Amino acid sequence: MESDPWACAVAVQVGAGGTGTALTQAACALEAGRDVVLTLGARAAPDLGTVEALARLVLLARRSGARVLVEAPGPALQGLVELLGLTEALGLSASGQPER
Repeated sequence: MESDPWACAVAVQVGAGGTGTALTQAACALEAGRDVVLTLGARAAPDLGTVEALARLVLLARRSGARVLVEAPGPALQGLVELLGLTEALGLSASGQPER
């Protein structure tokens, strides 16, 4: 039986209202070397600020030896990331499914 490599990750829900708190929570976990699973709320409309925050979290994860998984990125986020040419850098596959 294969174990889930994300089983001990910190789960962070990013919603429309508490984005700053959620991103701070994710950054703290990453600085401690813990993996983070980000779930974007359905009402959270991604913009360039969202992609920048995600890119900063991915960079922080790489520097601290941790990983970031964006759980079920919506088509709007996936499209924006593809438009900016950051699909591979942010660890999102072209199909919209996160790479493990």
